Amino acid sequence: MSIRLLHASIATGDESLYIYSGHQLIHELWHGGGSPYYETYFSGAPVIYPVLAAMVDHVGGLVLVRLMSLAFMLTATGLLYAITRRLFGYWPAVVAIGLFASLGITQSLAVLATYDTMALMLMATAAYCAVRAATSTSFKWLLLLPALLLAANATKYASLLFDPVIISMAALLLRPASWRRVTQRA
Repeated sequence: MSIRLLHASIATGDESLYIYSGHQLIHELWHGGGSPYYETYFSGAPVIYPVLAAMVDHVGGLVLVRLMSLAFMLTATGLLYAITRRLFGYWPAVVAIGLFASLGITQSLAVLATYDTMALMLMATAAYCAVRAATSTSFKWLLLLPALLLAANATKYASLLFDPVIISMAALLLRPASWRRVTQRA
């Protein structure tokens, strides 16, 4: 549903700023010089998404950067399905991704070259690891949580608001759930 929005003729202000700043930061890395301190007014770390977007832009232009955002959103949708299926079953998972994919904000965000889709994908991956950690005897899923949450928070600072939800998922989904084990897991 987002493909119809993909071929806009002009980049939005945020898209062009992020891609341009990524090119500028790459140039600064290779040739030296000062940057205009993007970290003071960007909503995420300027060395993560803008640099990645600039590299993709160099290869395929704005359309490929938007396709990268679409891939991030499709990954988040697939992870939503996997999480919901593990917790509630097949049909609630189908309904969840149907509702998520039919939202207008999901469709428009999927084709914007901004931080949001990458941060959403990283948070969805962390939530999936939290759900898997509840049923696994191995600690590998639980050990991935801090790294994924840190990457999501560095990508977009506002994603920090959802960290308590994902940490609570990892703690409260533990079976059998005693308060001592839940507190220890958190």
